[in-house]
Amino acid sequence: MSFSSEIKEQIMQESCKRPCCRRALLRGAVFARGELREDGICLRLGAKEIAAYLSGLTEEIYSRSGEFLPPERGGRGCLFRFSSPAAERTFAAFDEESLPYRRECLCCEEAFLRGMFLSCGRVSDPRKGYSVEFSLAGREALAEGYFAGLSLSPRLAQRGNERILYFHKESDVEDILARMGMQDHSLAIMGIRAERDLRSEINRTRNIETFNIQKAMDLSAAQVAKLRKLDSLGLLTNLPDELVRTARLRMEYDTLSLSQLAAMMTPKISRSGLARRMKLILKMADELLAKH
Repeated sequence: MSFSSEIKEQIMQESCKRPCCRRALLRGAVFARGELREDGICLRLGAKEIAAYLSGLTEEIYSRSGEFLPPERGGRGCLFRFSSPAAERTFAAFDEESLPYRRECLCCEEAFLRGMFLSCGRVSDPRKGYSVEFSLAGREALAEGYFAGLSLSPRLAQRGNERILYFHKESDVEDILARMGMQDHSLAIMGIRAERDLRSEINRTRNIETFNIQKAMDLSAAQVAKLRKLDSLGLLTNLPDELVRTARLRMEYDTLSLSQLAAMMTPKISRSGLARRMKLILKMADELLAKH
């Protein structure tokens, strides 16, 4: 079962407790996909199970059970149609009201958004990306105004014959699911994001460490090559004895880091002290090689 299907299944299983919320949910579904025709209100839905669920609400609220028809243009899903003068008046009011539902209790907003999602929403699998989409039936401008009231700014895209309002920001996806009362799914996305961020940080740290190790190895190889050239020309002994001993130790243990090499020195020397000494050795080596 997809992430979207899980959410829709949960919406249908968790029946709204209050009549006002059930009205808000049905209103959200009709707002999103409803079309007012001569024979009633029609909703093109993705599954017959959703149509059956909405039919139960229309029967409760308007005393009208709907009928299920095959999609007009073929494909999946079904066409759900019901006729009610009261429902048609509600439908006509969408263009007149600033808020497309009546907020009769604190949970009505959650129910309205659930109805919208149930009829036309989709959430991508958070392991593959972050996206919430609403495929509306011509009410994109009204829906944009509704989401603006929630401090959300969707984008608009054309997909085939449909116009899609969508959100790609992770925080927006989490916020919408939380506003729908889907806290478990919202927390699941947060957990996946935290896991992804942790993996990214681990990989970034590992890449930095690998880069630093490779950089140190390249530097060591360049130093050793120069010292061996100096030694092959018999010029190494021109350096002070202390520097000669350090140079020979560097050539003998050419794969060790400066910290490891410093620990082998007698008398003891710090890593920074050894780095300064190597810098002096290489400078003098360059001068000797330039004269040769």
